[in-house]
Order: sequence, then structure tokens, then C-alpha cells
Amino acid sequence: MPNTKQSYELITRLDRMPPQESLYQKISAAFRNVALFYGFAKISSPLLNFRRGYVALAKANFLGETPLVVCGSENEDGVAVRPSCVLSSLLTLAGQNSLDAAQPSQFFFEGESYFYSGTGALPRAKTARIPSLLGRHELGLIVLGEEE
Repeated sequence: MPNTKQSYELITRLDRMPPQESLYQKISAAFRNVALFYGFAKISSPLLNFRRGYVALAKANFLGETPLVVCGSENEDGVAVRPSCVLSSLLTLAGQNSLDAAQPSQFFFEGESYFYSGTGALPRAKTARIPSLLGRHELGLIVLGEEE
């Protein structure tokens, strides 16, 4: 049976209290205004995606040493929690065949990504220490292609 206290502490580390949220909202609004001014279109990607979409990226070392947060699902492949907004945005663009669209294409993204702070797989033994689950907010720009 999972330790309720550990689970609660793990989740509450992801909270953003009013002082941090207020600062984040100001930074996010300024970023969004600049991106829109320069003609970037917002792209939103899902927090959960099929695990297989990230496996190829992990094998190509796009995730570095950061293990995926994988959840079980009815699909035997499972689902992964977004480890990086930029990688999730690129998966979304690839899935919509937007990588072949008119170029250059300009997008901006903002959102949360989640990952384990330790390396390797999540421990399964009852006595093993549970790695820290970390969340970060990401803002970024994607420019694809080149001008002719």
C-alpha cells in the first residue's frame, strides 16, 4: 500500500503559491505579447501522450538522463507525462504534418513539464527511496525552416 504522507509531499512540491503564481503570470504575459507581436502562433500540446512517442526521443538522447514519468493505461504502451514542452510541441507538429507546411513557420509554447530528479527507473522495492518528482514551467519559441 502506498505511503499516503510520501505521496502527499510528492504532489505538494509541484504547487505554485500566490506569490510565485503572480510573478509567473507577469512573465508569461510579457512573453506572450512579444511572441504575438512578432507573428508567432501559439501551439498547445497534451500533458499526457503515448509513451512510444517519447521512446524514440529518449533513445536519441533528447531527454538526457531524465527518466520519463510513465503511467499505466488500458493501452499496453502506457502514457508518459510531458517531460519537455518543446519536445511535446514538436511531436504535436509532426503528428499534424505541420513540419511540411509553408516555411518558415513560427510557434510559441508555454506549459508545465514533469520529470524525476533521479536517474534510472522508479524503484519498485518497498524500502527504496522514491525519487523527487519535479515540475517546471517552460516558455519558448520554435522556428522551422528558412526564408527563401
